Amino acid sequence: MMTTVPLDKATEHAWRQAWQSRDAHYDGRFFVGVVTTGIFCRTVCRVRRPNADNVRFFENASGAMASGFRPCLHCQPELAPGARWQRSAGIVAHALRLMESSPSEYRSVSALANTLSVSRRHLGRAFRQELGSSVQEFLQSRRLMIAKQLLDETTLTVTDVAIAAGYGSVRRFNAHCLEVYGRSPTVLRGKVGQAADEITLSIPYRQPYDFESVLAYLAIRSMPNEQVNLEKGSWSRTEQQASPDDLQHGSSALQVTNDSSSCLRCQISLSEDNSRLAAVPDLMGRVRRIFDVNADPSDIKRVLSQDDVLAPLVQEMPGLRLPGAFSPFECAVRAIVGQQISVAAATTVIRAMADKAGGLSPMALLSINEEDFPMPSARARTIRSLAKQVCEGEIRFDAVGDILREGLLAIRGIGPWTADYVAMRAVSNPDVFLATDLGVKKRARRLFGFDGEVALRARADAWRPYGGYAVMHLWLNVSQEASMKANADTNPKIENKIEAQSEKNLREQKSKYEQEGRKDE
Repeated sequence: MMTTVPLDKATEHAWRQAWQSRDAHYDGRFFVGVVTTGIFCRTVCRVRRPNADNVRFFENASGAMASGFRPCLHCQPELAPGARWQRSAGIVAHALRLMESSPSEYRSVSALANTLSVSRRHLGRAFRQELGSSVQEFLQSRRLMIAKQLLDETTLTVTDVAIAAGYGSVRRFNAHCLEVYGRSPTVLRGKVGQAADEITLSIPYRQPYDFESVLAYLAIRSMPNEQVNLEKGSWSRTEQQASPDDLQHGSSALQVTNDSSSCLRCQISLSEDNSRLAAVPDLMGRVRRIFDVNADPSDIKRVLSQDDVLAPLVQEMPGLRLPGAFSPFECAVRAIVGQQISVAAATTVIRAMADKAGGLSPMALLSINEEDFPMPSARARTIRSLAKQVCEGEIRFDAVGDILREGLLAIRGIGPWTADYVAMRAVSNPDVFLATDLGVKKRARRLFGFDGEVALRARADAWRPYGGYAVMHLWLNVSQEASMKANADTNPKIENKIEAQSEKNLREQKSKYEQEGRKDE
């Protein structure tokens, strides 16, 4: 039995109010255990509220389960939006990100401890201090939550569900299910499963969510085995072969669409022998990263709106997300390719390179000669050097802290912009601001009246930990401005509007600085 981490009075008061009002913004941020029933729920659960004295608050589902509470069958805690752990840079936050992005790789305490370069005892102590539960308890609760969703949303047999969720045997799955829910998986589901060649799972997110802008961003940056259909509103990817960077066990296809009920729909095509079942949690983790479903738009808006210039941009697109990447290595290669060429040109080069090498895995790119790369030799050497270090384990995209950035910067041909871009998109770190990016500097010059790196970083300090979202807003504004200018010849009023808005921003910024200067005097 675990010891609950005590809450400060302000947090408990805020959580209690959110629970009583069923505030959807808090869904997934904490869970509520009811002492009289032994059940824990989401904040949005529609059942009648119990006496306030009989509830206990938990930051995560594993803490509630470790305290003896079982998940509510009505609100289904396994379907709550995820938490945005990137706000913290500690080992616990990093361990949680690893568990979500690659569940099959990090199924044990030892695997997590080895990657984080800490002892099992130290990792366990950190988990208990921050979350109130052990690492093993957290791993077990995640495994059961995955299994519960598979039972509810698919027709897979209990055996297949046990394999996909990461249980070593059906017996262990049955025992864990009986321990937590008090019933077997078959009784819990209420029907008999059957074999399936594809499954569809839901991935919840917090509103507002601008799915169209994410698709548009991914469409012009799609990889050779990815396809974005803007008309149908879908993103799809096919895995042709296994690689050290990608998932194992053969080919698979997945397609992601948006649902009106605050969730994405992820359709996964399985292999004929169902050998990909064990990779289902990993596929879901990567989709979560690509579509940034764990973001908290209300908190992002709160932080970025404190800047008078950014506030209108955030107000216009409150559901903007920071798109990630399915393969961190592919994202890094694309960043290198696109260092001095346009986004469209980089896409063309990437496709030509994939055709030549037979894929974009590290091994595939090392299989072709330097002169076969459709790019300058210096850039080809940079990509081959990165691929070699990834294969040898010298570069790991799951590395802790600044280790990845330092490793990338040590490769000739990779500078700060490339390393930071990889951190922002491939590793999904929102606390990264690209102060040297040309698009960011161009828009900053119009909005803020300056574009120097030092001044921009000083301004961006107030946007932490959401500098990456500020970059997305600035990039999107550059694209919108370019689109408006393209129509300026046929509609001169548009050009006048752009210039007038720019001059207005400069005047407001100058006035603000003058007022601040007078205050300092």
